[in-house]
Amino acid sequence: MEQNDEIAEGVMQRADSLSRGSNPVLAGRAITRGVRGPGGFMERTKAASDKLYRKLDEAIAPGTRVPIGNTEKVLASMNEPIPGAPATSRNFQNKRVMSIEEGLKEDAWGPDAVATRPGMADAVEKFQDQLVKQSEQATERTMR
Repeated sequence: MEQNDEIAEGVMQRADSLSRGSNPVLAGRAITRGVRGPGGFMERTKAASDKLYRKLDEAIAPGTRVPIGNTEKVLASMNEPIPGAPATSRNFQNKRVMSIEEGLKEDAWGPDAVATRPGMADAVEKFQDQLVKQSEQATERTMR
């Protein structure tokens, strides 16, 4: 036991000589400042993402529909079942990715998405007019 204590003492002395004043609490605070503090990682990352989103907004006009086929394929591939191990696969499937995939499908292909597509309201109105005319013609034929 005494030998273990001597080794531990030697390691601590060596660590102190390499980094004077090291303290886990101070180190934790420094890390937190580096991540969350002014000019830290989070602030720089947000500034970079804001800049990139502004560039994207300049390149693609608001309301423009863009293809999402590649995104759908990637999301599906991220949670593919392991061949021959469907029960085990569930343990590796990411619920958040699955939720994003479901939300994207609903936003892109669900009833609300169809109704908000550019030109869709006009197409629906035109189709309704056609159906009304067909109904009137059928009624006329039946009445003869």
